[in-house]
Amino acid sequence: MLEKVKINTKKLLLEIKSKEAKKVFNNASTAPEWLDRQELEHLQKKYPVKTTWQKYEQDTEKLYTIPDTKGANRVISSLNQTTKPLSFLELGCQHGMTSYALRLAGHNTTAIDIDSDNFSPVAKSQGVEFHHMDAKALTFADESFDCLFSFNAFEHMDDPEQSLSEAIRVVKKSGYIDLNFNPLYMSPWGLHSWLELAIPYTAMLFSPDMLRSVVKSKHLWYWNGWSCQAYRDLWQKYSEQLSILKYQEIVNPFHLDMIVKYPSCFKSKTDCFDDLCVEGIEILFQKK
Repeated sequence: MLEKVKINTKKLLLEIKSKEAKKVFNNASTAPEWLDRQELEHLQKKYPVKTTWQKYEQDTEKLYTIPDTKGANRVISSLNQTTKPLSFLELGCQHGMTSYALRLAGHNTTAIDIDSDNFSPVAKSQGVEFHHMDAKALTFADESFDCLFSFNAFEHMDDPEQSLSEAIRVVKKSGYIDLNFNPLYMSPWGLHSWLELAIPYTAMLFSPDMLRSVVKSKHLWYWNGWSCQAYRDLWQKYSEQLSILKYQEIVNPFHLDMIVKYPSCFKSKTDCFDDLCVEGIEILFQKK
């Protein structure tokens, strides 16, 4: 009697599409590098914006009134330690809700951000130490913290290598650096423009000048342009100073049709197909 075999149709379809897209990409030319205004307008109709800035800000604001216990628990569990209190430094903290939750759990927490306007006064009143500071120029003494972490900020830092170097400096020997960030620049939503331009891979398809004529919000341009491969090279460069305890690349394979349709726009930007599919990285280092 033959056993019934369950087939994950969706996964199988994605694998087929990925192979097709990779083959087209590998054989593509590098011209034209950009699409024109007419194609931009066509794709805007196909991919309309689904929400408004006002709705986004209202939804986001709710999150910044509640301690991020989920984020805090993720940081603690990744360290596999029970020692308390630990000293934490958060890079790119925004309102500081993760540091706030860690503080409520009894830890010593310090948070920095290059923008000082968003930090929560509630978090500050509960003992989270906030500094208006650039991650690539930390003013803390060497080996000041047990753990440094950052959520969805590393893709915005204008000098990831210097920021990582500073992180290594301020973390204690055998301490931890926990980075979790997305979307990467070359992935479908890397421009962070979905509230004004909801076309996948906008940064790959249209010139910066054309995009600036459409995307008006200045903060959408605070990305560093680093690809997945660039980060891989960075981790390797610092392998003598850091051990990788956990590593995961988050893949987004849902817009590969854009690569098949406009292959030269992608081939002119990178030779690495993974740059286009990996949208996020989660990595836990331990300082040697």
